[in-house]
Amino acid sequence: MSEYCATAGVPLVAYNRGIGGYTTDEFLQGIDAMLIDVKPSKVFINIGTNDIRVLDNGEDWLEHLIRNYRRILEIAREKLPETEIIMLAYYPVNRNHPAMHQNPGFSIRTNENVDKANAAVAELAAEFGCPFIDVSAGIRDAEGNLKLERTVDGVHMDPEAYWSVFEALRPYLG
Repeated sequence: MSEYCATAGVPLVAYNRGIGGYTTDEFLQGIDAMLIDVKPSKVFINIGTNDIRVLDNGEDWLEHLIRNYRRILEIAREKLPETEIIMLAYYPVNRNHPAMHQNPGFSIRTNENVDKANAAVAELAAEFGCPFIDVSAGIRDAEGNLKLERTVDGVHMDPEAYWSVFEALRPYLG
């Protein structure tokens, strides 16, 4: 994120705490180092995409995601009462990419499930009084999928896609 700010001439110190493969469980385990200790004035939360999966214990993935997300928000509100929290919608996927069918971890990562997660997170945002924004307009194709040319495997995005997300976030950075 810092490199996008610098390239765009946005004078901010920005930390990207996104770690490939992280789930809300792992974020909660490291929440102090990942978020609380940084004491940001503003935080954009986009955690939980990797929770859209079949859980080993048979628990419903959406219930698990929302329970953990709620806990993240409770901790952030308690320990960072002055921090503005902005919640981001999850990005679409493209099931037409051949790699989507080679990775069993992506079996339930569909736009239908992404939409379910987005609806539940939007409700959580309203409950906590946080803005909920969808910054994916520039990365969606006409059918609502992640643009095939913007993804390496149907899920993960290329730098141009992230630039589009940054541009959509720009009005909220000030």
